[in-house]
Amino acid sequence: TWEGDPVRFPGGMKSLGDHIHKNGMKFMLWFEPERVEAGTWISQHHPEWIHGNGAGLLKLGDPEVRKGITEIIDKVITESGVDVYRQDFNIAPLDYWRNADSPDRQGITELKHIEGYYAYWDELRRRHPKMLIDTCASGGRRNNVETLRRSVPILRTDYAMQAVPNQGHTYGLSMWVPIYGTGLYLTSPYDCRSAMCPFYGISADVRKADIDYDLMRRMVAEWRKIAPLMLGDYYPLTPYSLEPTTWIAWQFDAPEKGEGFLQAFRRDNCTDDTITVKLQGLDPKATYAVTNFDTNKPEKITGATLMAGYKVTITDHPGSAIVAYKIAK
Repeated sequence: TWEGDPVRFPGGMKSLGDHIHKNGMKFMLWFEPERVEAGTWISQHHPEWIHGNGAGLLKLGDPEVRKGITEIIDKVITESGVDVYRQDFNIAPLDYWRNADSPDRQGITELKHIEGYYAYWDELRRRHPKMLIDTCASGGRRNNVETLRRSVPILRTDYAMQAVPNQGHTYGLSMWVPIYGTGLYLTSPYDCRSAMCPFYGISADVRKADIDYDLMRRMVAEWRKIAPLMLGDYYPLTPYSLEPTTWIAWQFDAPEKGEGFLQAFRRDNCTDDTITVKLQGLDPKATYAVTNFDTNKPEKITGATLMAGYKVTITDHPGSAIVAYKIAK
């Protein structure tokens, strides 16, 4: 229904937005306009807007419905001072679309809905050109080209709280999508490093007395060093695998800066404590200052040597390493 709880927010959502802006932050608000629940404002006042009996899928392919929902959401965005519009999509739409079409017209309602979805976002962006859009859709289910032209997935998937899946996500998604994010519970350096990507958040129940804030600060400090480089060139350094007996590694390189980093992960049941990887995209004639974040002892190595083979040793399993490099001056 998109109204602030009058008990929790007696000044409306604007009071929350104002407080956030006063403290130098951005205000993200989470919407799900396409799923209509029974008893909400649309189900009570505009049941004709819905595929379904009093609840179901919003008819976003209908221009009049799209105009109506745009005005409703735009009003909330404008009055509350929203900086980041987050849209979720937790409904299976296919049956609604199929039931709306005759046998010889199957696919038309789906087509119009998707066109309407893009048109709805384009109108919000026209009205709020500085506003960002965060695409969610049950966690990563709309990471398609046209959606990503208009938005970024700040949470790339809901399957985000395990180390090895996070490694697999970064390995594969980085080949196609330049910017995305994830979050995780604060556990260990291995878990935290497995989730590092351009957008990065650590979840912690701050009411608990045993939160390891020193580890949290260290992991965030590491992420801040490498995050800008994640927008550079990407190179897988090992084959893709989710097996617990393997290593996985990759490299991000910013050639215009002459720097980059590699991440390597030794999985739980991997018996090899060393891997040799061949870095990519370096200047073979240049000398690089190379620093492993765990030892923090820079060493100077030529680009030719790094591209011929650089040895990474991890004694723990599971274990991780971040090795940064920069052309030495």
